[in-house]
This record gives sequence, C-alpha cells and structure tokens, in this order.
Amino acid sequence: MSRAKKNAFLSAAETERVSAHLALRGGDSSVTLTTSRAVLFVEGETERLVLRDHSSLAASAICVLDFGTVGLAPLLRVADAMEIPWHALVDCDEAGAHYAATARDHLRRRVESRHITIAAEPSFEQALWNAGFRASIIHVAQRHGVEFDDGELASLLRAARLKVPKPLLVTESIKHARAIDLSHQLPRAMQTAIDAVQLLSLR
Repeated sequence: MSRAKKNAFLSAAETERVSAHLALRGGDSSVTLTTSRAVLFVEGETERLVLRDHSSLAASAICVLDFGTVGLAPLLRVADAMEIPWHALVDCDEAGAHYAATARDHLRRRVESRHITIAAEPSFEQALWNAGFRASIIHVAQRHGVEFDDGELASLLRAARLKVPKPLLVTESIKHARAIDLSHQLPRAMQTAIDAVQLLSLR
C-alpha cells in the first residue's frame, strides 16, 4: 500500500486483513494492485482465476482481485486512497446486492455503470451454464468422477463438492469448451465488466 497518501482510512484490524489478503491474492499475478492502472474486483476465487487468464487485462495492467475473504469496502477505500480506478463485478443474489450497495456508497458522484456490473445470474457458475458452457461443465465433472441425476447445475455442484474444487471445475470447463470451439465467450456481465475496467485503465 505504498502508493497510499495515508493509512488512516483503515482501522488497524482492517490494515492487517487487507495486507494479508493482498499478499495472498495479489502476489500470484504479474499485475499487482500497486503496479496496476485499474483494478477489477470480483466476488470469488473462481472469477479471479478465470479473469487472470484473460490476456487483454494483463496487457492493460489491470489487477483482478477477489474480495470474498476481506470484504469489498476496505479494498475500495484502499483503491481510492491509491487513486486507482476500480470496477466491481457482483452476482444478483443477496450477497451480490449487498456488495453492489457497498460499491454505490463509494461512488462519490462517479457514474455507476462505469464502476459496477451486476450479473443476471446468482453465481458465476450459473452464468457460465447459461452462456453455453453446460456440456463442458458436465464433461469435466464426469471426468472427475462426479455423478448426478437430474441434469441441474445445483445438483452437479453438490455432487462435485468433495471430488473437484469449484475453481478447477470451472477453469477446466472453459478450457475444454474453447478447445472444441473458440467462439465460446465469457458470460455477458463478465465481458461488460472487462470492457468497463479497460476504459478506466486508459484514464
């Protein structure tokens, strides 16, 4: 957090949690918060891993950070203090509504559409399922020995819980889908967030 003008915007406990979070989540990428031109905040590890494979983000010096373990509000305060433009991508479930409200509280007259994207689905996995990755998700799950009966995503994820980590299931499914057909695109909300944060990185 060396680019921050002051550290008073975080409590001592928040400073410790955020520092640990940035060391854990931000240190596994070529673009870190302190070296970024903009930051894209996402809810979970799965989204972070998928988006860090998106070559255009790294090329634009955009940092992708999940906020699941530390909370969005402290990270937004850090980004604002460091004068790093940010965009938040959230789901449309109850938690996502809370995160969207948190982001709105930090807009300070900024335009919401430039800084917040709310997906139409309650989870990233559901967004992928709806975006044409269903067959690949099923294929990868079955390859890991997952069996489920009704063809529903919720059942698949429950059955997969003890056999394959969700981030691995998703990343392998995306790779499988693209190996078959390069036209497979990420869910619309994710692409919207990518476009928005790339515009912010140009400022």
